[in-house]
Amino acid sequence: CVRSLNQLNAAASSTEQGQEQGTDLTASLALMGRLAASARKSFEEGILLDPLVRLSAPALISTMHELLDKDDVADGGNNRWEIVNVERSQPPLVSSNAHQSTIQEIAYLALVNYADLLQSCCIGAPGLGPMVKMGVLDKGIVHPHSKLQQHNHVCWTNEPPITSYNVSLAALYDASCLDDSDPVIWLKLACVARTIENVHEASGDSHLFSQRMRLRRMQRHALESGSQCLPPHFPPNRTVLRALKELGDNGAPEIYEAARAPSNTK
Repeated sequence: CVRSLNQLNAAASSTEQGQEQGTDLTASLALMGRLAASARKSFEEGILLDPLVRLSAPALISTMHELLDKDDVADGGNNRWEIVNVERSQPPLVSSNAHQSTIQEIAYLALVNYADLLQSCCIGAPGLGPMVKMGVLDKGIVHPHSKLQQHNHVCWTNEPPITSYNVSLAALYDASCLDDSDPVIWLKLACVARTIENVHEASGDSHLFSQRMRLRRMQRHALESGSQCLPPHFPPNRTVLRALKELGDNGAPEIYEAARAPSNTK
């Protein structure tokens, strides 16, 4: 995974140099796509779906199963999420606490980097336009790779951006369950939840307000957890506090208030 990610960064640099020298930009972007796909395959098949590691990623595995069932209906049963059902050999029995701790550390690092990879190799959420209020959560922490964004190129060609964000959200949630002491993870979780909410808002579908309310509650929970996760003698993360203040100042979207308002009809 590390080798693939390093090669991806090197390809991005060569893409910039190639653009300056007038070489084939399409070939460079295609190379970045192949390297990103290789890194993603390594994370999914080599680490996260390993029988020992997947026990530490229940939300991610559940999301993959949901996408598998959904895409089976839409695509006639042929989709990439079938990897979640591939049979694997039985894992060895882990009786040592030290070994179990190591597995959880590997799972944590893999989940965080996997979520970052998904977000950095897809184009930004479409259709947000001027409705986005550029606060901390709207700006996000992990951004699409600058070269991919510049040329409107996405590495996950057969996957809508909203799917990538939903999978990232599940991975970050599992990571926060393994280690809740890092405020940056909580901030990343809140940012992804806000991105998904913005996509729903841009769609203009009023029937999604309940899901958007759930996402807003998730943002608040993540920011509150991020502001309290450090030891008492450590100052809280300033960015988390700023995002939490913005969340309180902005209030709930109008559609939420309309849903909460009591009806005047008898």
